[in-house]
Amino acid sequence: MPSSAKPETTRVVDMQYCGVCKCPYEFCEWGPLLPKCKEKITASWDDIGLKSGVSAMATDLWTGENLTAVGSISASVASHDSAVYRLVQG
Repeated sequence: MPSSAKPETTRVVDMQYCGVCKCPYEFCEWGPLLPKCKEKITASWDDIGLKSGVSAMATDLWTGENLTAVGSISASVASHDSAVYRLVQG
């Protein structure tokens, strides 16, 4: 295909970017800001299909800790670790 030709199909990709280094989350561990990047991961309600002003009871499935969150939830994790929450809309 010549360089001036447009592709036959295109698609929109919804990428999530780190708020610290501004790279996709998968690239944080190779950047110089990794210690800052891994301090906190935040999922906003818009990212997971809830309306932004909704209140939810969040249960950390690893620790059993409960908390109430409005609009987003954050967790501090190390590289390649995860945080798993069960959300119940309140």
